Amino acid sequence: MQLTNRKTPKTIILFQFLKRSKVSYAAIASLLKIDMHNHLLPGIDDGAENVATSQSLAQSLQALGYTHTICTPHIMSGMYNNNRTTILEAKQQLDSVENYPITIVNTAAEYMLDEAFLQQLEASDPLLTLYQNNILVEFSYVAAPIMYQDVFFQIQLKGYRPVLAHPERYSYFASNLQNYEGLKAMGCMLQLNALSLGGYYGKTAQNIAIHLLSERLVSYIGTDTHAQRHVQALQQMKIDSKIFELIQQQPLLHQQMLAVFQ
Repeated sequence: MQLTNRKTPKTIILFQFLKRSKVSYAAIASLLKIDMHNHLLPGIDDGAENVATSQSLAQSLQALGYTHTICTPHIMSGMYNNNRTTILEAKQQLDSVENYPITIVNTAAEYMLDEAFLQQLEASDPLLTLYQNNILVEFSYVAAPIMYQDVFFQIQLKGYRPVLAHPERYSYFASNLQNYEGLKAMGCMLQLNALSLGGYYGKTAQNIAIHLLSERLVSYIGTDTHAQRHVQALQQMKIDSKIFELIQQQPLLHQQMLAVFQ
């Protein structure tokens, strides 16, 4: 997909011809220290199938440079009908593992913005938060939720702050990059998938990811690890040193988050 927009994404043009030194993903992981989006909890979504797989994934993340993690399994009506109980039970399986490779500081969720989410939002039980009042939400890859602006408003009325997972992967936003500034303007924070920076999800997602960094719109970077193929791609990924500089310049919340949990 070709990006067309009233606003020229300057870095998308810039990085097409820049030839700089490359940086391994380990440098980024060591900078972030905490992975706030992954699917390490065993057996409850499309991530780790069992405890052994979770251990292997966690060991790979630790080898990259991560020291801490927040687990964020899917809550998606009709597919992954998770709740606080199922998530905490899965976490307890990992708690029983001696010397689990990485420190799990919190269990949250990745909420699909659907009708079931709206019902949960109105219920008395609190939602599972990443950090303080931040909740991780996602859109369908097919189309944005109807009236998502109103949903974000309702989320904030309830005292939460929405964090939109991997916005660079929603192709329906790609034709107008001002959509991302609009999301920020309505109080939504943006979480970038690390693999997007290496082109894992395609060139369009990569270009949008670079644009978001260039505009300082990114609050979080997560691995979104589901399987070994994801950590292997991170291990092999090399990014332009200029992109690493942009990451260092982001208003990221990882260190604030880590300070709260340590």
